[in-house]
Amino acid sequence: MKNELYKVYCSSLYGCELWDLNNVIIEKCCVEWRKGARRVWKLPRDAKSDIVYCIADVTPTFDEICRRSLNFIGKCRNSDSQIVRFIVNCGLEYSCMHFSVARNAIFCSQRYWKSVHKLCDSHNDGRLFRQFCLL
Repeated sequence: MKNELYKVYCSSLYGCELWDLNNVIIEKCCVEWRKGARRVWKLPRDAKSDIVYCIADVTPTFDEICRRSLNFIGKCRNSDSQIVRFIVNCGLEYSCMHFSVARNAIFCSQRYWKSVHKLCDSHNDGRLFRQFCLL
């Protein structure tokens, strides 16, 4: 029960799909999440991050933010709206570092060693991403 409540109240991360993944503040958010998890399960302060995520039975926070960002990009690329599809596809193809969505896609591509298009495919429903998640 404690685990489910912690997940519900401390792991929502609403709006993280639009965060700039290169921002150092995201790492601070991840650190604070782990500190809270250690307190909830009464783990020592020096407990390894991997153990905290295993006990919580969640994907590491940063990887979850990356997954959500890639899922958002994939859904935009396959949107019913031609304007949304055009803007995202042009941003990914031509304006790379000037478009935050493209920066996030490139960041994840480098992090998980896969092409942007393969990672942003909305039809892979997370299976492909889980293969590269750093657990």
